[in-house]
Amino acid sequence: MRAERIQLASNSSKVMEADRWLPRLPMGCLESLNALYCPRLPLSLPHEGLTVEIHIARPWASITRPFVELPLTIGSWEGKLALPLAIAERVLEPVTGGKAASGLSPVSLALLMEHALADVLEKLEDDIGQPVHLDGAGKPETPLIKTPWQVVSSNVAAIAELHLPIGALEIMAAYLPSVAPPAQNTIGDDIPVPLQIMAGRQSLSYAELTSLRPGDIVLIDEAREDQAEALLANRYAARALRGPDGFRAAGSWHKSNHNQGTIMEAKSRPSGKPQAKDIDLDDLPVELVFEIGRRELTLGEIRQLAEGSVLLTAPGVDSAVDILANGRRIGKGDLVKIGEGLGVRVVRIAENG
Repeated sequence: MRAERIQLASNSSKVMEADRWLPRLPMGCLESLNALYCPRLPLSLPHEGLTVEIHIARPWASITRPFVELPLTIGSWEGKLALPLAIAERVLEPVTGGKAASGLSPVSLALLMEHALADVLEKLEDDIGQPVHLDGAGKPETPLIKTPWQVVSSNVAAIAELHLPIGALEIMAAYLPSVAPPAQNTIGDDIPVPLQIMAGRQSLSYAELTSLRPGDIVLIDEAREDQAEALLANRYAARALRGPDGFRAAGSWHKSNHNQGTIMEAKSRPSGKPQAKDIDLDDLPVELVFEIGRRELTLGEIRQLAEGSVLLTAPGVDSAVDILANGRRIGKGDLVKIGEGLGVRVVRIAENG
């Protein structure tokens, strides 16, 4: 018991230690922080003939030292801007003539910075609809949420920090996407997704399926010789046209209504315990799919698909198809012309797939 108590006390101490170094964030700021940290192109600000690029840095990035702190007011919210001295002196160069800014008082520095950045601050005010000043009438409200920012001007790059209350943070989170749209999220772009090209389908009963023999012909529902159905991840369908180089997308993708009728029929049946004498297993429905070919595409490749995109290159034998029963491959067949429609002549059928 003594050992258990010591272990528990030790664990409790570790929890308290972690509580001291873990960052604390108010719940109300999470949505704004997520919006700010969304990957995006840098924000470009023209200033004195130069372009200053700004983008949010990693949360653990440390400010470049030495730095100066400037009071910052956005609307009615007061915070502060921590700016590396190298960036501050670069901004103030047209005003100070290149003199060091480290000897200036905080009040003088803030006044000079506001004068030097007047064009940038005026544009920011127009965009967010709030006054912006590098001054403060009083002590900033707490808590202030810190966000580090990478600032690049000419050959100078440094990390600055914004310390803002939640209200001002929300304004910045709403403003940033309008001037620096989020980049396309590429996470998972290499995940494979199956694409099937199918000549068509047919529904049979289990009894009809088990009676199939090589040489039998199964008619295909609503099939055309030069067309096929493309099915993406068994969820989205599009029309495909056969050409000399294979099958190309011939329309937009839409949600497949595959098996919808069977589901609706099942829902309409009365509920209750089925009795064995009422069940005829030979009458169970089986859906046959006649697959011309399949391939895997990554999500990145799927995003680039458009009408006319090649979905599947020409297979080795134009008329050959795989026969799938409820998704399981059970045999092979050849496409045959039957009047105005198409059918599949069974070449090989396996009792166990």
